[in-house]
Amino acid sequence: MRANLKVFYSIIITLLFFLPATLIAELLPQATLFEFTKSGHLAHMEEEKRFNRILFEEILK
Repeated sequence: MRANLKVFYSIIITLLFFLPATLIAELLPQATLFEFTKSGHLAHMEEEKRFNRILFEEILK
């Protein structure tokens, strides 16, 4: 039974990885989408001040 659960969770995580963030935000009622339009894959480095502000003031509050 546990093996089936691991497979199920692996599939769900894989699907979430490939779904657009906008769709995930729409599906999760309490989700907040933060877009980093001035950076590519390294938002924490390319938009460091904004990233840290969102992390500490919005997410970790």
